[in-house]
Amino acid sequence: FPCFSDELQGLGAAVLAAILGSLPKTGGSLADHTVLMSGEGAAAACVAELLAAAVAHQTGTTVLEARQNIWLVDSKGLVTRSRGDSSTLEDYKLPYCHSGPADCVDLLSAVQTLRPTVLIGCDQLGGPPPFAFDQQVVGTMADNAQHPLIFPLSSTQPECSPHDAYVWSGGRAVVATCRQAGAVEGVGEGDGQALQPSHISSTYIFPGVGE
Repeated sequence: FPCFSDELQGLGAAVLAAILGSLPKTGGSLADHTVLMSGEGAAAACVAELLAAAVAHQTGTTVLEARQNIWLVDSKGLVTRSRGDSSTLEDYKLPYCHSGPADCVDLLSAVQTLRPTVLIGCDQLGGPPPFAFDQQVVGTMADNAQHPLIFPLSSTQPECSPHDAYVWSGGRAVVATCRQAGAVEGVGEGDGQALQPSHISSTYIFPGVGE
């Protein structure tokens, strides 16, 4: 039977809505983005699968093809075929276990190699996430795109603060968090205007949309 999990499909729908809502600023389409998910747990793969389904629907390609621009980073680094197969990796990681570089053992090396335009932190295990979105990671994201999307969504301890994401990207990042946050003063690109991070929450989907 069809089922709906607030923490999985609900979160994925909210993330998809945030990316679609950013397109007037970033330009291009959903399919133009390269997405890097960071964290342990099934939520990252569930979000990735909904993004892939949306790309396939918009472009007329298959979900299998759409998955190629979506990557996972777990506590051991970039998930690739050199890391293992169905005997060593969790089932939910397998659709995003691509052929890729074997030396991306942390988030920074993955960001440098893949040049993603969307970075999403989505750790479910509690405690600190496997990798923080530090100044090098955010700075590299800002090198990859004029307006990189940076979503630190791990609820126990987000990967970075909105203030740091804005400052380290020169005010160019599109930032969304799992917690409601006020405007960040003096960080806007060029004129130092206040910037308001978006709020990603499954409560916007259920009961909002789910009912």
